[in-house]
Amino acid sequence: MIYEAESGDIEICLTGESLISRKLSVFREEYFLKLREIILNADVSFSNAECLFQDYADYPNTYAGGGSGQGTYMAAPPESIEELRWLGIDIVSTANNHASDFGDLTAGRSSCGNYACDGRGIVGGGYVSGATNIIDYFSIAST
Repeated sequence: MIYEAESGDIEICLTGESLISRKLSVFREEYFLKLREIILNADVSFSNAECLFQDYADYPNTYAGGGSGQGTYMAAPPESIEELRWLGIDIVSTANNHASDFGDLTAGRSSCGNYACDGRGIVGGGYVSGATNIIDYFSIAST
């Protein structure tokens, strides 16, 4: 074997929900950094970003979390994307049930509210008005 990739082995790290409310890169606890090392060493790592990457430019919608009337508004500052990258996360699914927590999807918003993710290397789930030359993806959830 010339290259390790020829073995066909791939290491995938799957995490749970990422609910980011503050910087991660400031923590230096031993076990936290060991967890980060596991994520970084995987060939690909995935997390569910159960929040909007939101710059809070829009007012909260009346019905958060998919229209129940009793939902929770889930948002994190767009800078949280860099924190997920620092942690080693390569791919995220976005909280499609929270895509309209702030603003209206038909107004061109997405899970990266009000285009807060532009230039951050991420495409938001949900409706993106006039989007061209992007890779889109679907996050499917069931109960």
